[in-house]
Amino acid sequence: MIKMIRGFGLGGFFLLLLRETQVIVTALTFVSILYLRSIHSLWFGLGTLIATGTAKVLKKLIRQSRPIESNKSTYGMPSSHSSSISYFGVYLFLYYWLIGSLFREELISSRSGRTPAWISSDSSSLPSKILSPSSFGGDSKDFQEGLDHHRVQSEAMISYSIMNRLIGLSFIFGAGCVCWSRVKLGHHTPIQVIVGALIGGLIGWIWFGIWSGFRLPRSILTSTSPSMMMNNRNEHLSSDWVRFDGLGGSIESNFDQSVELLIEAWKMRDGGLVWDGLGRPLINFIGHKLLGFKDDLIANGLPDGAMIM
Repeated sequence: MIKMIRGFGLGGFFLLLLRETQVIVTALTFVSILYLRSIHSLWFGLGTLIATGTAKVLKKLIRQSRPIESNKSTYGMPSSHSSSISYFGVYLFLYYWLIGSLFREELISSRSGRTPAWISSDSSSLPSKILSPSSFGGDSKDFQEGLDHHRVQSEAMISYSIMNRLIGLSFIFGAGCVCWSRVKLGHHTPIQVIVGALIGGLIGWIWFGIWSGFRLPRSILTSTSPSMMMNNRNEHLSSDWVRFDGLGGSIESNFDQSVELLIEAWKMRDGGLVWDGLGRPLINFIGHKLLGFKDDLIANGLPDGAMIM
């Protein structure tokens, strides 16, 4: 490896680093799960496995060879490296871009005097509370200090919004570099990399949307019932758009309780407790949220107050 680095120079070292991205990304994901210990990090990690697994299954089905110069014996269509890194890049891009958008919305709302939907209307720290000298007992000095405070908050929100969006774009750039390296190193043809990147990016977008929610044009939802559209519509969105809430909030709110139930069931060696308290409610939850059923898929079980989902 040292000879290769010396032979290729800095560019060669960069390619060698990109070649090991799969290991680096996997290790970082694993460390993040252990460090954050959140259900969202587990959700993200599961999506990585889905993106990689999908590409590997398609390789077996398509059975397209790699480029002649490649020393790998496995099939090459689509590139599993490109799939996994594109999932990684798109998911984190959307995550950080969303954070930047939230701060941008707060800034716009504060200037217009409207409280954004994701912040409590009674928050005393909102810049929108700075309205007029009467808000400060008619004292113009206090009013000026309030305006200065408002300006500082606005500048901070702008900086934070820009920073998060740049972080998001950096993940897209990094994913693009890895995809480029798969062709440069001779492991895949351009079309194999492009297909892998499209698969991973699409899975990343869908997986993030399932967690955080989707905003879709109303025009493509003509088959959706009016009642469902009203229930999912965000009041701050245009009438041309419909928002569908994600599962992240529900999953996070029930995760701790589910873990406690599993620990209790393990101590009691009671499999029925797991089924009645977790399995059955989970199936019904999927039926309600994902499949749109009004009634439970599996009836009976624990009383409603004891159900997890």
